[in-house]
Amino acid sequence: MRALRFLCASILGASILCVSASQANADSYSVTEIAGSGSFGYALNASGEAAGFLFFKTQPITFHTFFYSNGTTTDLGSMGARSSVGMALNEAGQIAGYLTITGGVEHAFVYSNGIATDLGTFGGTSSFATGINSSGQVTGYAETSSGSFAFIYNNGLMTKIPTPGAGDSVGNAINDAGQVAGDYAGRGFIYSNGVFTQLGSLGGNGSSAQAINAYGQVAGYSYLSNGIFHAYLYSNGTMTDLGSLGGNSYAYALNDLGEVVGSTDSASSQGDAFVYRNGTMTDLNSLIGSSGVSLWRASGINDAGQIVANGFDSSGVSGTFLLTPLPLPSSAWAGLALLGLLGINQLRLWRAKAKASTHLARPHFE
Repeated sequence: MRALRFLCASILGASILCVSASQANADSYSVTEIAGSGSFGYALNASGEAAGFLFFKTQPITFHTFFYSNGTTTDLGSMGARSSVGMALNEAGQIAGYLTITGGVEHAFVYSNGIATDLGTFGGTSSFATGINSSGQVTGYAETSSGSFAFIYNNGLMTKIPTPGAGDSVGNAINDAGQVAGDYAGRGFIYSNGVFTQLGSLGGNGSSAQAINAYGQVAGYSYLSNGIFHAYLYSNGTMTDLGSLGGNSYAYALNDLGEVVGSTDSASSQGDAFVYRNGTMTDLNSLIGSSGVSLWRASGINDAGQIVANGFDSSGVSGTFLLTPLPLPSSAWAGLALLGLLGINQLRLWRAKAKASTHLARPHFE
């Protein structure tokens, strides 16, 4: 009986692993253009909603935040300022970014339920919001005459993140636990529960922490000792070099599975979007079939494996694209079905053997 239970568990586990591995390692993606010429997509949430900005060649040049949801892209306009730039998005559809005010001054904002709220500054002229979590906490940085200071904005109050000493600091991302990833004095940092941790580098003179997931893993990029940049994944105190496809590479986002996206040089280009999973960096352009799209940067990835990326359409016009993993091919499902049938047959054989052995072991009396 114990062996039978083990076999059942093994077959079920193998089936689950096959499905999970197939879903987590998308061999190809569908590509949907969600914003056209002059757009730049920055953020993606768990629902597949995206945010970024639209570029307008006016005099002066202006930008409008856009929001993509359920197949529709909405131009949110300049939000009462000269320009608005959306840079971060949470699960509630709240957008954080910055407004360009009259005179070229920039102020951080949060857009929620049709209203843009100016987050103010530390007394200087400019502030920028770069990350927002599900609670509406925001991180970014504010510039003063003394330099730039990373902040956390919560319940109407902008608070400086304390640093070990002098030097500019920038908040780049914030997770639902309120942990912040950012840059200080030329190196990445994590700020968690009042503790400031600088991340070091991959052997070079600097690094940047661009994104942080629910488990406190960080993605970013670092100088190597030879002076080029490589994307990295920081986890449990260890910074892992993700390599490149030829030259520099930069990580901009990661999901809770530790999958990382960004941009990398390659043999044929100085900018190809990549996805890194299971120890392998892959050019996303090799996974989108004959779409005619060329992707140069991936800026967001959710746990479903969807990716928001920037690139060019078949006519060479820049745009923002949503990549969605294609479902398992029928051959994969057939393989899983075959595994199930083999498992059922094996179970029948075990049962037959069990009955036979029980019959032989039964005492016999004349």
